[in-house]
Amino acid sequence: MDALVTLANIAFMSAYFVRSVLWLRSLALAGAGCLAVYFYNLPQPVMQVVYWNLAYVTINAVWLMRLLMRRLALEPDR
Repeated sequence: MDALVTLANIAFMSAYFVRSVLWLRSLALAGAGCLAVYFYNLPQPVMQVVYWNLAYVTINAVWLMRLLMRRLALEPDR
């Protein structure tokens, strides 16, 4: 389970090295999701941290969907 914290931090660090905002949002979403799962599954869940990370997941998911929809709208038909 501790691997989730490491995975989350790797995702966050990787997000800082990508140029694409789409990838940045995806990696931030993955990192926040890992932390939410980790802190929820502790013997004594830390719900404040879970709620904050779920807020980050929601924000990044909304922006990710907006970016994808915009990218699909701008793509020419093939």
